Amino acid sequence: MSEYNEGDLVEAVKGERLVRGRVYLPAGPFGAEAIEGGGTLRWYESEGFTLTVIEKAAPKVVLPSEPGHYIDHESDLWTVTTNGRGDPEWHHLGNFVPLDQLPRYAPFTKLEPVSETAKKVLDIVRKNQWANLNGEHVLSALVLDSIAADFGVAS
Repeated sequence: MSEYNEGDLVEAVKGERLVRGRVYLPAGPFGAEAIEGGGTLRWYESEGFTLTVIEKAAPKVVLPSEPGHYIDHESDLWTVTTNGRGDPEWHHLGNFVPLDQLPRYAPFTKLEPVSETAKKVLDIVRKNQWANLNGEHVLSALVLDSIAADFGVAS
């Protein structure tokens, strides 16, 4: 059987018979990929249907759930808090935003205090330094370029 992903728009054709729908995985222990309003994909293939993916599903967006401050793909600021049940709640400009509206703003990048970023940089510098003949500690340009790349610094 070919590779199908949940949400793909699939067409099953056999002679004059045509079934079109999105692939989903039914709940339960015996769930198998199926077409909305139809049977499983295995059943269609076993009955001689030709299955074609008409439209691939949009990639699933994984949203961060750790409380903190984030920026979206346009560098707008977002805040994630938790409610009384420990579930993440997203806020933009002080307003609550439902989870189903967030994928269009992805990806999100967590902001961290400057002191945390500085510690990461200094740990890398300490790990990569060495002494030259005069006893001075030096770093190669390659190491510095690598550190810059790790932290998204463009030259």
